[in-house]
Amino acid sequence: MVCPQIPASAPPPLPPIPPLIPPVNVLSPSPATPQPPPK
Repeated sequence: MVCPQIPASAPPPLPPIPPLIPPVNVLSPSPATPQPPPK
């Protein structure tokens, strides 16, 4: 039986949108990323 909660005409659920900025760079900057020298 087809689930009555989701009509057949409804589009499939979209996949989760990945964040534009990865949290890894925010928490700890990657050593490969060029950073300005401390003044």
